[in-house]
Amino acid sequence: MLLVTGGTGNSGRYFFEKLAKENYTGKIRCIVRHDSQTTIKLSEKRRAFSKNNLDFIKHSRLDVEFVYGNLLDKDFLMASLVGVKTVLHIAGIHHSKNIISIGEKIGVDWFICVHTTGIFSKYPSINENYRSIEDKVIDNKNVTILRPTLIYGSGNDRKMSKLIHSISKGKFLPVVGFGKNLFQPVHAKDLANAYWSVLVSKKSLKGKQYNLAGKNKMTYKEMLYCISDNLDKRIILIFLPYTICLFFVHIYTFVHHVFKWREPYPEKSLIVTVEQVKRMTEDKAFSFEAATNDFRYSPMSFKKGIRDQINDLTEKTA
Repeated sequence: MLLVTGGTGNSGRYFFEKLAKENYTGKIRCIVRHDSQTTIKLSEKRRAFSKNNLDFIKHSRLDVEFVYGNLLDKDFLMASLVGVKTVLHIAGIHHSKNIISIGEKIGVDWFICVHTTGIFSKYPSINENYRSIEDKVIDNKNVTILRPTLIYGSGNDRKMSKLIHSISKGKFLPVVGFGKNLFQPVHAKDLANAYWSVLVSKKSLKGKQYNLAGKNKMTYKEMLYCISDNLDKRIILIFLPYTICLFFVHIYTFVHHVFKWREPYPEKSLIVTVEQVKRMTEDKAFSFEAATNDFRYSPMSFKKGIRDQINDLTEKTA
């Protein structure tokens, strides 16, 4: 049996579409969290997105069993892993250690974990948390780690959709620094195809790690202009000094925590984070050669991917 976490998210939905397209006949167990158990207050848009994806999976011809609960609940996690041979864990790096440690005790053979290229950040405040988690599982021969870059391609992604909206509605766009740092966004469909390719690979991929980036490396400025071109919109970029931006985001974060102190994870509802501002000054481009060699990973161009996303968003708002 295959267990999937994060199946109602961005790349998760596309993965289930891929399974249906490939006429996958194996048994699947999909963990779905209750809204009441999430640490994030989901917006109506995100809740509707997850519900639509869940409805799609339910009405597909796939043999899917749904279990509802919280990945932080170890008893629930153990019960969900009973009878499972392979895990595709998309729901976040912070749950990987528990899933792997519990799964191995009850006979899970293979864990495909979707982590993050944030582990390569030059800032210790960003990479230390990711490294502390990954260091505990990276030497496990039953684990395959996939690290996407910036994910786009869905109306529910947390960054690209906001950029598209900001560019479509305004003439001026603030940019931290000079916009010369490199990005390599990856489309959620490319990730879904990668999950499938890893799952059915005849070559053993256990104990390996792969970076999953998009096809094109580009500066942040080039990425913004590519979006504006596809929107047929002329924008003016306003370049803001990094130190000033960081100072004001620190103040904003402090005030936010003061008013949101009752929430279990107040940082989850921040509009912009200190981490995001810091990472705006470093390159986020990575080679995916190993993935291409081992399971024929071949991502689409950003120009095509962003055009598809903009067309999709336009159709939904028409």
